[in-house]
Amino acid sequence: MTFMPQLVPRYSENERGFTLIELMVVTVVVGILAGIAGVQYRGLQVRAHLTSVVADARILFHGLEEFYTVNYRYPNATSNPAFNLVTFEPLRTLVGYQGSINARLLNGQADAYDSPDDQGPNQEWWLQMTLAIDPSFQVVIAMSDNVDLLPGTWLRGVFTFEDGTLIAGPGVQ
Repeated sequence: MTFMPQLVPRYSENERGFTLIELMVVTVVVGILAGIAGVQYRGLQVRAHLTSVVADARILFHGLEEFYTVNYRYPNATSNPAFNLVTFEPLRTLVGYQGSINARLLNGQADAYDSPDDQGPNQEWWLQMTLAIDPSFQVVIAMSDNVDLLPGTWLRGVFTFEDGTLIAGPGVQ
């Protein structure tokens, strides 16, 4: 007589594997965790882009100040040398601005520039830009009290707005 080993199931009848409910619960939990991680990652991306734009905006601010030092006035919004929202001329040519802020701006350019004359011919200016990655954020570089987002308040420096509300800048708590 030959001995034939009997195959014994490794699991009892009640322990064959995962139930459909268990697999669905695990899938839902993994989905929730992935969603939370995605939101956190998106927030980090927006903050990184905003930090980069603010750093480049500070360079633009100093470029405009240098322009004033050399020319005794700021670039005009419309007449020669008019400020260009895409190329940032005359800052590139006259003071050597080399930034690449356009890649992080909505439509690849600044939104608006003005040099109102209420303080005297070209004695003030402001430049507004919107983040491409999240248009709820605007960065304003200013030496003016005529900024559309905060009219009547003198701003000097680089300021960040979220949904039209001032959130960061010199003197902002």
